[in-house]
Amino acid sequence: MLSTDVGQSAHLRTISPDRLHQIWKDLRIPANADLDPDMLRRIAESAMPRRSLGQYAKVGDQIRIDATVEDMKRKRITPLKVAAPAEKELLKAVQQLAESVQQSLALSGDVLKDLRAKSLKPSSQSLAALRFYHEGIELARQGNHLEARSV
Repeated sequence: MLSTDVGQSAHLRTISPDRLHQIWKDLRIPANADLDPDMLRRIAESAMPRRSLGQYAKVGDQIRIDATVEDMKRKRITPLKVAAPAEKELLKAVQQLAESVQQSLALSGDVLKDLRAKSLKPSSQSLAALRFYHEGIELARQGNHLEARSV
């Protein structure tokens, strides 16, 4: 959701989930691993972006997203945090995070305008539908196509 909310342009490309999944597999990173700064750098170096982001956690009903925009080229780190008090507020929190990411990129006004114009919003506001979609995609990535179809 975040990569589509941030948008893409000639000045910014996000890593596709398929590519990121392959990097995690190549680096033998477990799906539930806590990512420390060194591990994030290894992932970023494998993907070769100039900037990278972090992770999220759910504590009780609250969902907290701790992100870091790390500009590898300029060696600048910008921590970002958003929280959704409940799952129903998650889409709004992700949109707020996307706006913070856009602002932290130190790109020109024209590039930011282009990013915002090209950002995509989920076709559903239902978290359950988005979760099922994500689960189906993950199962398909693992080669479990029949189970992915049933989700």
